[in-house]
Amino acid sequence: MCGREMIKMNVYVLLADGFEEIEALTPVDILRRAGFDVSMVSIYDRLEVNGGHNILVKADIVIDDIDISKECCVILPGGAVGVTNLKASEKVKNIVKKQNDKGGLIAAICAAPTLLSDLGLLNGKIATCYPDLRCELSCESVPENADVVMDGNIITSSGAGTSGEFAFAICSVLGKDNESKKLRGGMCYPSQGVFEKS
Repeated sequence: MCGREMIKMNVYVLLADGFEEIEALTPVDILRRAGFDVSMVSIYDRLEVNGGHNILVKADIVIDDIDISKECCVILPGGAVGVTNLKASEKVKNIVKKQNDKGGLIAAICAAPTLLSDLGLLNGKIATCYPDLRCELSCESVPENADVVMDGNIITSSGAGTSGEFAFAICSVLGKDNESKKLRGGMCYPSQGVFEKS
């Protein structure tokens, strides 16, 4: 970890076949650089998960190894096929509901916020998702031209091109704002700003 102390919080990135690789791996990379303990989680009983563009990824753990009884963050990448597969998993839905019930951080990008909407977790909130799917969100409103939206314990983002901003927002919310800013500079990543409900 380049001398960085590992942060004692589990970050789980849930991977289903057809996941959008950029949206999954960008948060893994950035959060690990910031010192977080990030686990790529296969929602199956196998570690290998195939991305939407045929990039085969070996997860760190399978879904039965998740422990959300402790403080953690759950990240849901998009990808139309990947999100369809996430929605088909009762284990995924139970983890997301339990995480929300305890006020734990949930971050979803692209098509994945529609899963949160299906579970009723966006009711009364502001959120965003892939532009073509915004009509499917049951949230209070979708801010115009917002790449990342934060409302309470939920972070949503609009797509692959916003994956960096999404990852930096998660990093900041998890208490590493200074590290996030340093990483931006080191990675030559300009800030686009984040819309946060006041």
